[in-house]
Amino acid sequence: MAQASSERRWFGVLGGPFFVADEGVLPSWALGVGLGVGARVNRFEALLRGVLFLPQTDVAANASSYAGRYERRSGEVSACYEWPLGPMGISPCATLGLEDVTASATGPYLVGGPGHKAWLTAGLAATARWSPRPWTALFVRPNVSLSTSRPTFVIDAVGSLYQVALVTVGLDIGCEWIL
Repeated sequence: MAQASSERRWFGVLGGPFFVADEGVLPSWALGVGLGVGARVNRFEALLRGVLFLPQTDVAANASSYAGRYERRSGEVSACYEWPLGPMGISPCATLGLEDVTASATGPYLVGGPGHKAWLTAGLAATARWSPRPWTALFVRPNVSLSTSRPTFVIDAVGSLYQVALVTVGLDIGCEWIL
């Protein structure tokens, strides 16, 4: 008679802290830190992640006395399938994200407050993971995302400061805790 396996098939996952660098959402490379929570069942992993980015300031190209300041927050749901290679693993991932940017302008004679824009992204990532212990892992994750909207940040009477790129590229580096 076959013996029933009592080995646990699912695990909780805490992601982070992890560090993010990406290009395309803000005028220059954006740096952020994030945390995540999710579950791993067999080789499938689903994560909900949030990232806070350092604020950025961008000077208007056509009027140097004006600038825009950007504050960005991101959320993401990802689904990955891992191919284990001993203590290492490679995972292709599909992602769905929410970008949230608040922009404000500085310069002479400006009236009004900050503007706000949120939009969805869809992307692909590849996670390389090393697990020195069964309860922790270090990872690196290059990714590419497609924006569903390309907002343009504008100062009235000055013009356009920046338009979000259609495609964004990034790199995440961090750790996971397997519960």
